[in-house]
Amino acid sequence: MALSIATIVAIGSGAVSLGLAGACWRLARRNRALRRKIAALEKDGSARAKLLELLDFRPGDLPEGTSWSADDRLLLWLAREIGKGREHIVELGSGLSTMVMARACQLAGRGHVHALEHHREFAGETRAHLARLGLADHATVIDAPLEPWGAEGSWYPRNITDRLPAAIDLLVIDGPPVDSGPLPRYPAGPMLFGRIAPGGVAVLDDGRRRKEKAVLDRFADEFPEFGQEPLKTEKRAVALWRGNG
Repeated sequence: MALSIATIVAIGSGAVSLGLAGACWRLARRNRALRRKIAALEKDGSARAKLLELLDFRPGDLPEGTSWSADDRLLLWLAREIGKGREHIVELGSGLSTMVMARACQLAGRGHVHALEHHREFAGETRAHLARLGLADHATVIDAPLEPWGAEGSWYPRNITDRLPAAIDLLVIDGPPVDSGPLPRYPAGPMLFGRIAPGGVAVLDDGRRRKEKAVLDRFADEFPEFGQEPLKTEKRAVALWRGNG
Protein backbone atom coordinates (compact mmCIF):
# COMPACT_ATOMS: atom_id res chain seq x y z
CA MET A 1 0.00 0.00 0.00
CA ALA A 2 1.42 3.37 -0.98
CA LEU A 3 2.18 5.78 1.84
CA SER A 4 1.01 9.34 1.76
CA ILE A 5 3.49 12.20 1.64
CA ALA A 6 2.38 13.24 5.13
CA THR A 7 3.10 9.75 6.51
CA ILE A 8 6.53 9.61 4.91
CA VAL A 9 7.38 13.03 6.34
CA ALA A 10 6.19 11.95 9.79
CA ILE A 11 8.30 8.76 9.71
CA GLY A 12 11.33 10.72 8.57
CA SER A 13 10.84 13.29 11.29
CA GLY A 14 10.58 10.56 13.91
CA ALA A 15 13.80 8.96 12.72
CA VAL A 16 15.56 12.30 12.82
CA SER A 17 14.22 12.92 16.33
CA LEU A 18 15.48 9.55 17.51
CA GLY A 19 18.86 10.22 15.98
CA LEU A 20 19.05 13.62 17.61
CA ALA A 21 17.98 12.15 20.93
CA GLY A 22 20.72 9.53 20.72
CA ALA A 23 23.31 12.15 19.81
CA CYS A 24 22.19 14.36 22.70
CA TRP A 25 22.38 11.43 25.11
CA ARG A 26 25.92 10.58 23.99
CA LEU A 27 26.94 14.24 24.26
CA ALA A 28 25.45 14.52 27.75
CA ARG A 29 27.29 11.35 28.78
CA ARG A 30 30.59 12.75 27.50
CA ASN A 31 29.89 16.03 29.28
CA ARG A 32 29.24 14.23 32.57
CA ALA A 33 32.53 12.37 32.21
CA LEU A 34 34.29 15.64 31.40
CA ARG A 35 32.74 17.35 34.42
CA ARG A 36 33.91 14.52 36.67
CA LYS A 37 37.43 14.80 35.25
CA ILE A 38 37.46 18.57 35.69
CA ALA A 39 36.19 18.20 39.25
CA ALA A 40 39.00 15.75 40.02
CA LEU A 41 41.56 18.11 38.53
CA GLU A 42 40.15 21.01 40.53
CA LYS A 43 40.44 18.99 43.72
CA ASP A 44 44.04 18.09 42.93
CA GLY A 45 44.77 21.70 42.06
CA SER A 46 43.23 22.80 45.33
CA ALA A 47 45.43 20.36 47.24
CA ARG A 48 48.52 21.62 45.40
CA ALA A 49 47.54 25.24 46.08
CA LYS A 50 47.05 24.49 49.78
CA LEU A 51 50.35 22.64 49.85
CA LEU A 52 52.26 25.51 48.25
CA GLU A 53 50.62 27.98 50.63
CA LEU A 54 51.42 25.84 53.67
CA LEU A 55 55.06 25.43 52.63
CA ASP A 56 55.43 29.00 51.38
CA PHE A 57 56.56 27.72 47.98
CA ARG A 58 56.04 29.26 44.55
CA PRO A 59 54.31 27.12 41.89
CA GLY A 60 57.60 26.30 40.13
CA ASP A 61 59.54 25.35 43.25
CA LEU A 62 58.34 21.73 43.37
CA PRO A 63 58.91 19.46 40.36
CA GLU A 64 55.87 17.85 38.79
CA GLY A 65 54.95 14.50 40.29
CA THR A 66 55.06 11.24 38.34
CA SER A 67 52.74 8.26 38.36
CA TRP A 68 54.69 6.76 41.26
CA SER A 69 54.95 9.97 43.31
CA ALA A 70 52.79 10.61 46.35
CA ASP A 71 49.73 12.59 45.28
CA ASP A 72 49.14 16.15 46.46
CA ARG A 73 46.58 15.18 49.11
CA LEU A 74 49.01 12.77 50.73
CA LEU A 75 51.80 15.36 50.54
CA LEU A 76 49.54 17.86 52.29
CA TRP A 77 48.70 15.29 54.98
CA LEU A 78 52.41 14.55 55.56
CA ALA A 79 53.30 18.24 55.83
CA ARG A 80 50.53 18.79 58.35
CA GLU A 81 51.63 15.80 60.44
CA ILE A 82 55.16 17.19 60.65
CA GLY A 83 53.70 20.54 61.62
CA LYS A 84 52.10 18.81 64.60
CA GLY A 85 55.55 17.98 65.98
CA ARG A 86 56.82 14.81 64.32
CA GLU A 87 60.61 14.99 64.21
CA HIS A 88 62.05 11.52 63.51
CA ILE A 89 60.89 10.72 60.01
CA VAL A 90 61.82 7.70 57.90
CA GLU A 91 60.79 7.30 54.28
CA LEU A 92 61.06 4.21 52.09
CA GLY A 93 61.57 5.64 48.62
CA SER A 94 62.50 9.26 47.92
CA GLY A 95 61.42 12.13 45.70
CA LEU A 96 58.74 14.77 45.86
CA SER A 97 57.60 13.67 49.31
CA THR A 98 61.16 14.00 50.63
CA MET A 99 61.26 17.64 49.52
CA VAL A 100 57.85 18.40 51.03
CA MET A 101 58.67 16.80 54.38
CA ALA A 102 62.11 18.44 54.53
CA ARG A 103 60.48 21.83 53.93
CA ALA A 104 57.92 21.12 56.65
CA CYS A 105 60.78 20.31 59.03
CA GLN A 106 62.56 23.51 58.05
CA LEU A 107 59.48 25.62 58.73
CA ALA A 108 58.83 23.83 62.02
CA GLY A 109 62.40 24.45 63.12
CA ARG A 110 62.90 20.79 64.02
CA GLY A 111 62.91 17.32 62.53
CA HIS A 112 64.85 15.42 59.87
CA VAL A 113 63.90 13.05 57.06
CA HIS A 114 65.88 9.87 56.43
CA ALA A 115 64.92 8.45 53.02
CA LEU A 116 66.07 5.07 51.68
CA GLU A 117 66.39 5.02 47.88
CA HIS A 118 67.30 1.92 45.87
CA HIS A 119 67.82 3.76 42.57
CA ARG A 120 71.17 5.58 42.65
CA GLU A 121 70.34 8.04 39.85
CA PHE A 122 66.99 8.94 41.38
CA ALA A 123 68.65 9.42 44.76
CA GLY A 124 71.04 11.89 43.13
CA GLU A 125 68.14 13.81 41.57
CA THR A 126 66.39 14.07 44.93
CA ARG A 127 69.57 15.36 46.58
CA ALA A 128 69.96 17.95 43.81
CA HIS A 129 66.39 19.19 44.33
CA LEU A 130 66.94 19.38 48.09
CA ALA A 131 70.08 21.45 47.55
CA ARG A 132 68.29 23.72 45.06
CA LEU A 133 65.55 24.39 47.59
CA GLY A 134 67.96 24.95 50.48
CA LEU A 135 66.74 21.81 52.26
CA ALA A 136 69.88 19.64 52.29
CA ASP A 137 70.25 20.05 56.07
CA HIS A 138 66.76 18.70 56.69
CA ALA A 139 66.85 15.43 54.75
CA THR A 140 69.33 12.61 54.16
CA VAL A 141 68.87 10.40 51.12
CA ILE A 142 70.56 7.04 51.71
CA ASP A 143 71.59 4.79 48.82
CA ALA A 144 70.03 1.41 49.59
CA PRO A 145 70.13 -1.07 46.68
CA LEU A 146 67.57 -3.84 46.96
CA GLU A 147 68.56 -7.30 48.17
CA PRO A 148 66.65 -10.60 48.52
CA TRP A 149 64.68 -10.48 51.75
CA GLY A 150 62.53 -13.59 51.78
CA ALA A 151 59.36 -14.97 50.20
CA GLU A 152 57.95 -11.45 50.09
CA GLY A 153 60.60 -10.30 47.59
CA SER A 154 63.45 -7.79 47.67
CA TRP A 155 63.94 -5.06 50.24
CA TYR A 156 66.62 -2.67 51.39
CA PRO A 157 69.80 -4.08 53.02
CA ARG A 158 69.03 -5.26 56.55
CA ASN A 159 71.99 -3.41 58.06
CA ILE A 160 70.84 -0.13 56.46
CA THR A 161 68.46 0.27 59.39
CA ASP A 162 71.54 1.04 61.54
CA ARG A 163 71.58 4.43 59.81
CA LEU A 164 67.97 5.22 60.75
CA PRO A 165 66.63 6.77 63.96
CA ALA A 166 66.17 4.39 66.87
CA ALA A 167 62.75 5.98 67.53
CA ILE A 168 60.44 6.92 64.65
CA ASP A 169 57.54 9.41 64.78
CA LEU A 170 56.50 9.06 61.14
CA LEU A 171 57.23 6.21 58.73
CA VAL A 172 56.32 6.63 55.05
CA ILE A 173 56.14 3.35 53.14
CA ASP A 174 56.30 4.18 49.45
CA GLY A 175 58.89 1.64 48.36
CA PRO A 176 60.27 -0.70 47.19
CA PRO A 177 58.56 -0.74 43.77
CA VAL A 178 55.57 -3.00 43.37
CA ASP A 179 57.43 -5.29 40.95
CA SER A 180 60.13 -6.13 43.54
CA GLY A 181 58.31 -9.23 44.73
CA PRO A 182 54.99 -10.71 45.84
CA LEU A 183 54.71 -8.37 48.87
CA PRO A 184 57.70 -6.04 48.67
CA ARG A 185 56.40 -3.50 51.19
CA TYR A 186 55.67 -6.03 53.92
CA PRO A 187 59.24 -6.08 55.40
CA ALA A 188 58.71 -2.52 56.66
CA GLY A 189 56.58 -4.05 59.40
CA PRO A 190 59.01 -6.51 60.99
CA MET A 191 62.01 -4.30 60.26
CA LEU A 192 60.74 -0.91 61.47
CA PHE A 193 57.39 -1.03 63.28
CA GLY A 194 59.16 -1.83 66.54
CA ARG A 195 60.86 1.58 66.36
CA ILE A 196 57.62 3.53 66.06
CA ALA A 197 56.88 5.17 69.38
CA PRO A 198 53.41 5.07 70.98
CA GLY A 199 51.37 7.75 69.25
CA GLY A 200 53.53 7.45 66.15
CA VAL A 201 52.21 6.66 62.70
CA ALA A 202 53.17 4.78 59.57
CA VAL A 203 51.49 5.49 56.25
CA LEU A 204 51.34 3.03 53.36
CA ASP A 205 50.71 4.57 49.95
CA ASP A 206 48.90 2.85 47.05
CA GLY A 207 46.45 1.14 49.39
CA ARG A 208 44.04 0.38 46.54
CA ARG A 209 46.47 -2.05 44.88
CA ARG A 210 46.11 -5.80 45.43
CA LYS A 211 49.59 -6.29 46.91
CA GLU A 212 49.23 -3.39 49.32
CA LYS A 213 45.83 -4.68 50.45
CA ALA A 214 47.48 -8.02 51.25
CA VAL A 215 50.24 -6.22 53.14
CA LEU A 216 47.66 -4.32 55.19
CA ASP A 217 45.91 -7.59 56.04
CA ARG A 218 49.17 -9.05 57.33
CA PHE A 219 49.92 -5.90 59.29
CA ALA A 220 46.49 -6.13 60.92
CA ASP A 221 47.16 -9.76 61.95
CA GLU A 222 50.77 -9.34 63.07
CA PHE A 223 50.74 -5.80 64.49
CA PRO A 224 47.34 -5.39 66.18
CA GLU A 225 48.66 -2.43 68.19
CA PHE A 226 48.42 -0.40 64.97
CA GLY A 227 44.96 0.83 64.04
CA GLN A 228 44.35 1.41 60.33
CA GLU A 229 42.69 4.51 58.88
CA PRO A 230 42.13 5.01 55.13
CA LEU A 231 43.07 8.52 54.05
CA LYS A 232 41.20 10.59 51.47
CA THR A 233 44.00 10.56 48.93
CA GLU A 234 44.04 9.75 45.24
CA LYS A 235 45.90 6.44 45.72
CA ARG A 236 44.03 5.45 48.89
CA ALA A 237 46.92 5.75 51.33
CA VAL A 238 46.32 4.14 54.73
CA ALA A 239 47.61 5.51 58.04
CA LEU A 240 48.61 3.00 60.72
CA TRP A 241 48.48 4.62 64.15
CA ARG A 242 50.31 3.05 67.07
CA GLY A 243 48.23 3.19 70.22
CA ASN A 244 49.50 4.82 73.38
CA GLY A 245 48.85 1.72 75.45
